[in-house]
Amino acid sequence: MEKELDLLLKRARAVLARHEGTRPGARARGVIGGASLVALAEPVFYELGVASSDKGPVATLSLRLEHPGATLRTFRIALWASSDRIVLATRWSPLEKRPLVARGEGRADAWSSSALEGVLEERLGVGEAAFERELATGGGHLESSGDLLGLPGDA
Repeated sequence: MEKELDLLLKRARAVLARHEGTRPGARARGVIGGASLVALAEPVFYELGVASSDKGPVATLSLRLEHPGATLRTFRIALWASSDRIVLATRWSPLEKRPLVARGEGRADAWSSSALEGVLEERLGVGEAAFERELATGGGHLESSGDLLGLPGDA
């Protein structure tokens, strides 16, 4: 099963690679996190908010959206085997409390491009557009009273 997860992980990384860097007309910059195959699934499930008792392994990957002074947005992907199927979970952190979960075939070559790449492209597009809208309206930024800089607050 590790071979199947690795093949799907490579396909997912190719999708994220198209969102890496600063896209034309965008403010945010995409940075791909390291792809890995994790033996113990429980910590990954906890981080993603997945309710599963599957043991692992789990393939993970992420894309971080960055902009100076803004709160990072991280798109997290996890793939794992559950019975005879492979499960895909995606989550925008810190915005979504629960991941979007899709169950597909147990073989990587049986996953259609719309089932994997299409889902990832759609989720990335929605998340990136929302972040860009927030940045354009002055939202998405960390708030600070200036305490760390020694500036007077609004007392």
